[in-house]
Amino acid sequence: MKAGSVLTLTVSQGPGNVNVPAVDQDGEQMAKQAIASAGLNVGKVLQESSTTVPYGEATRTDPPAGTPLPRGSNVTLYISSGQPLVIVPDVTAESEGAAKAMLENQGFVVDVTTQQSSTAGSGTVISQSPSGGLSEPSGSTVTIVVATAPPQSSTSSTTSSTSTSTSTATSTVPGVVGDTPGAASGALQASGFQVSQQTQNTSNPGQGGVVISESPSGGSMQASGSTVTIVVGHYKAPHTTPIKKKTKTNTSSTPTATSSST
Repeated sequence: MKAGSVLTLTVSQGPGNVNVPAVDQDGEQMAKQAIASAGLNVGKVLQESSTTVPYGEATRTDPPAGTPLPRGSNVTLYISSGQPLVIVPDVTAESEGAAKAMLENQGFVVDVTTQQSSTAGSGTVISQSPSGGLSEPSGSTVTIVVATAPPQSSTSSTTSSTSTSTSTATSTVPGVVGDTPGAASGALQASGFQVSQQTQNTSNPGQGGVVISESPSGGSMQASGSTVTIVVGHYKAPHTTPIKKKTKTNTSSTPTATSSST
């Protein structure tokens, strides 16, 4: 090259930027491949609930799709864990209409079945599944059992004196110890019993808000329509007396190290 000639230098700007690809509703593996094909790395894979994206599919990326990044940068991928969990309301003893409204307002699908009952009011909910207080995915089905009146028995009357024989039907008392009051009442009423509820203080946190005893006991045979008493625990923290600490007087002006043996 001759002296005085002009030299043109091309300076590298690095690997260059690439755009984050759109992976919404792709399966996890397909989303990872799309990110890698764009020249980026999958840094983290996190889960989040979604009301629109099915379980196992990508919901979004961070940074979002279309963001320019230096080639080789990390991208966080979010995968749907399905519908968010919602607490099931306790609708036992509610009317059918009120129960359906409460459940549907929380995003549940309601399935209604009926059962004859001589103790619960016609049209009221005597049990539900899943029980109130549990967490279930939004959009799942809750089955409620609604009471219907039993058929009326036909009677015949005569002017002459007649002897009447009666037989008392019996049923097995369901074991409801450990259930919530609503679930226990529903199970007992569904078996044809009336329910009386009492409260008893307990220092056991695990017994708070659940049935701790029933009378007659579960498994026993009792007359249909008779009353079963359930005792619900009310947790009350035990009273503790604070320990008074003795004051030790240190007569030395210079702190000294002490050792103690147990």
